[in-house]
Amino acid sequence: MAQITDHTEGPAQWILVNFPRINKQHHIDDNDAEIRADIVARDSFPERCKIVRTIRLSNDEFDLFSVSMLDDRAEWFDGTGGSRSDVELLQNKSWHDISTDLGLTRMWYASSYIPVVRVMRAARQWAGPDIYVNCEGHNYARYAGRDARVNWTLASTTTQGGVPTS
Repeated sequence: MAQITDHTEGPAQWILVNFPRINKQHHIDDNDAEIRADIVARDSFPERCKIVRTIRLSNDEFDLFSVSMLDDRAEWFDGTGGSRSDVELLQNKSWHDISTDLGLTRMWYASSYIPVVRVMRAARQWAGPDIYVNCEGHNYARYAGRDARVNWTLASTTTQGGVPTS
């Protein structure tokens, strides 16, 4: 059974995440191949993310999730994602207002982040990579990212449940 922890109190948890440029991958292996290709093509850069919820799954649940990421899971994701900034001056501003004012644009890029849901194995016997989900307001893993500290260009193209085997 999934264990859900919301991170609404205490210090924020930040991470840099690589997301694929092509979204909506059903299988984590396809998703990771896209991340790898984007990095090699220099068509990707890490995104600053704030972990707002953690989903801990058994190994079997994690493996099932990693091959069915487009399934609706409202109880897990609740529409999390998009882009945010906590800077007061940017609150209630439209993207048009921000993008047409150089000062606001700089402020946005310096302070913006993506709220994500971390999906991980509850039993950390294998410290395999977690999946960071940006639903963009939906209830499925619209964008599934990986920790940018992992060198995906060197990772094997053969994986088991989204975990490089070599």
